[in-house]
Amino acid sequence: MRAHLNDLGTSAEVASKVGVSSSAIRALTTDSDKNPWQAPGLEICVALDAFLVGDGRPAALTALREALDDAVSILDGARSVRRSFERARDRADHLNSPLTAEIADYLRALHEALGSALPWHPPGGIDAAFEDRKVRVFHEINADTALNGQVHSYRRGVVEGETDWASSLGSIRLAVVLGDAGYGKTWSLRRHARLLCERGLAALEAGAPPCDVEIPLWLHCADLGEEWRAGSAPAEALLDAAMLVVRGHSERRTRGVRMLLADRLSEGSGAGVHLLLDAYDEVFDDNGRECLDQALGWIGRSVRVDTVLNVVLTSRSVGFVCPFLRGSGGAPDHAERVAPRYLLLGALRQPQVIHLWHRWFALKDLPFPEERLTRLLTADSPLREYVRVPLIAAFCAWVAEREEVGDSRAALFEQVVQRFVELGWKQGDRAPHGDATRQDPARQISVRKALEQLAWVMATTGNRWRDAVSVEECDRCLSDGGLPLPSGRSRTDALVRVHGVLLYLGAFGAAPATGPWVSGPLVVWVHPVVHQYLVAFRLLQLPGAELDQWLSDALLRPEWSETIVFAMELESGPEPGEDHG
Repeated sequence: MRAHLNDLGTSAEVASKVGVSSSAIRALTTDSDKNPWQAPGLEICVALDAFLVGDGRPAALTALREALDDAVSILDGARSVRRSFERARDRADHLNSPLTAEIADYLRALHEALGSALPWHPPGGIDAAFEDRKVRVFHEINADTALNGQVHSYRRGVVEGETDWASSLGSIRLAVVLGDAGYGKTWSLRRHARLLCERGLAALEAGAPPCDVEIPLWLHCADLGEEWRAGSAPAEALLDAAMLVVRGHSERRTRGVRMLLADRLSEGSGAGVHLLLDAYDEVFDDNGRECLDQALGWIGRSVRVDTVLNVVLTSRSVGFVCPFLRGSGGAPDHAERVAPRYLLLGALRQPQVIHLWHRWFALKDLPFPEERLTRLLTADSPLREYVRVPLIAAFCAWVAEREEVGDSRAALFEQVVQRFVELGWKQGDRAPHGDATRQDPARQISVRKALEQLAWVMATTGNRWRDAVSVEECDRCLSDGGLPLPSGRSRTDALVRVHGVLLYLGAFGAAPATGPWVSGPLVVWVHPVVHQYLVAFRLLQLPGAELDQWLSDALLRPEWSETIVFAMELESGPEPGEDHG
C-alpha cells in the first residue's frame, strides 16, 4: 500500500488527485504502537479505486473493504449469539444458585406475611379492598402542620393528599409518614413492601444476580427497640427484628439473605435496601422508646447520598418528634447525610370511599346496600367527612351488611362493638354449625362485659391511660370480666384471631388468623376509638357521685378528651341498641 502510494506522489498530491483529505491518505500508511493502522472506510476505498482505474492501475480496495465488512458482520453475529448464550447460562446459574432461591423464598414469605387482613375484612387479603393514597410532602414539620391545626382528632378536618404515595416515596430517601389512627399508615406501608417484593421476584425471575436485586425489610418499631436493647451490632439488630415477620412463613433458612443484607448495610454498596419501619407511636415504655430512638438515630445517620439505604417510618401525628438525628454512631462526618421529608397521609376521596364499599360487598358476594351507605355522604350527614378515614369507611361497610349505619360516632361505634362481639360465632368459630353456642346471647353478653372490663382497666389502672397491655394482664382482665376460656386457645387469642377486636403488637400483628397459636408480648385495640368508646360506655354506668368524680378528673386530662365527647354523644343520643334507621 505504501509503495503504491509513494509512486503516485506525496500525501498532499495524492489527496488532491483523489479528492480526499491528506490526513486520510497518511492514515493509510501509518502503523505504529501509538497510531495503529486502521482499514480505510468504504468511501475512501471507492475514491481510490476510481482514481487508480483512471490512471490505468489495478483497483481492488472496494472489493476488499466489502469483504471485510461481511466478515465483521458475521463475527458480530457470532458474538451476539455467544452473549445470548452466556446470558442464558448466567440466568440459569442465578436461578439455580442457593442464594437466589433463598432471596426468592424470603421475598415470597414477606409478601405472604404482610398480605393477611383482619377476620372481619373481605376475602383476598389487604390488596382486595385497598385504595391508592395521596400525601402532602413537607421539608419540615411542626405540631400545627402535623395535627392539621387541631390537637384533638375529633376537631380536625380530614387531611387532603396532593401527590401519589408511590411517586412521592420514589424521590425521597428518608421519609416519615404521619397520620391519625385509622388513616391506613400500616396498610400503606405493607402494600409498599409487597410491591417491592413483587419487583424483586420479577428481577430474579428475569435472571438478575442477587447482588443487583433490591430487598425490603419490614420491621415493627417495638421489635426494633427490643432487639436494639439486646445489645447486638446495629445491622444485626435490624436484621433480627426484620426476620420476625417471616418466622413461620419461610421454608428456607435466611442465613444467606442476612449475610447479603449485612454487607449492604455495613458497606453502603450494592443494590438498594428498603427499611420500612412501622408504628413509631406504638412503643410505650420509656426504656423501649430510648432504645428505639438510639436505633433510629443510627439509621438516620446512615442514610447518605452515597449509600443504598432507603427508609420509611410511620407514626401517628400526635406528639411526634423526629428521632432520626438522635443517638450515636452512623455515618462519618465527611459523608453527606440526607434530611428527612415528612408525608401527611391523606384521607380517601369520596369516589374512593364509594369504590371501597362496592368492592367490599362484591368480595363478600353480598348485595350492595345503596340506601344504607350513600346517605352517609350527603351534605347534611354528620359522618360525611369522617367516613373518608379508611378504617371508618370499612367499619361503615361492615355495619351496613346487616343494618342502617348510625348517625353519630357513638351510634356507629356501638354497632361496630356489637359486630365484633358477634363475630366469634357468626364466622370462624370452632364450634360446629349446629352448636347452640353460635347463637348464644349469654356468650355475647360475656364477651361485651369482658371488653368493657379490659377497656376500663387500661384507662384507669395506675391513674394513667394505657394503649397496650401484656398478654398476661389482658387474659386476667378478660377472665375477671367473665369471659369463659375458649377451647384450644387463650381468651386474648380468641379476641385477636377470631373476633379481631384486639391485635398483637409487633410482627405478630401481621400473623395470619389461622395456624399455631403464637402470641406477641403486648396487645392493643384494633382502633383507639374502640377503646375510647368502651370506656365512655362504662363511664356512664357508674353511680352519680362516682361518675361526677371521674368526670371532674377526666376533664383535666387530654388523653380522656375523646372519651368525654363520646360520653356526651351517648347521653344525648338514643340508647345503644335502639333502631338507627
